Amino acid sequence: MPLIYTLNYETIKFTGGELSVRGLALPEINQLVAVHTEAAMSLFGEIQAKAAKDQQLDIGEMIFDVLNRFQAAVAHAIALAADAPDQVAVAAQLPMDVQLAAIEKIAVLSFAMDGGAKKFWETVQNLALAKGGLGEVGSQLLQTFMSGSGPSEGK
Repeated sequence: MPLIYTLNYETIKFTGGELSVRGLALPEINQLVAVHTEAAMSLFGEIQAKAAKDQQLDIGEMIFDVLNRFQAAVAHAIALAADAPDQVAVAAQLPMDVQLAAIEKIAVLSFAMDGGAKKFWETVQNLALAKGGLGEVGSQLLQTFMSGSGPSEGK
């Protein structure tokens, strides 16, 4: 069976313009992590801690926290999801409510399967804990996140 997939875009209209975004793919997430390592580690650790406690992931709460704490990473994610990776500075100048709407749509579109982000993090954790799953470095990194001892932005 051939691979059949069409990217889904959501459009945000606002005074002064409009912005269409899609979910992020693994290579883009890897780029964000590489450029914004401390922010990614901090966020990943917080998500893992909630998942470990079986707490519901509140995407709205998480997005507002990300907007406040990781502004450079947010602008970068918006630019990538808008297929305009060279316009990070423009994305950073969008009004806060537009950034919030964009990140919320990006988060939802990035996790297309049933179970969403929670299911994704459970799968990552299971892979990391399986022998040879994410490799030794990946497993150590995940264990660091799960223990809550990862670095945070602003350190």
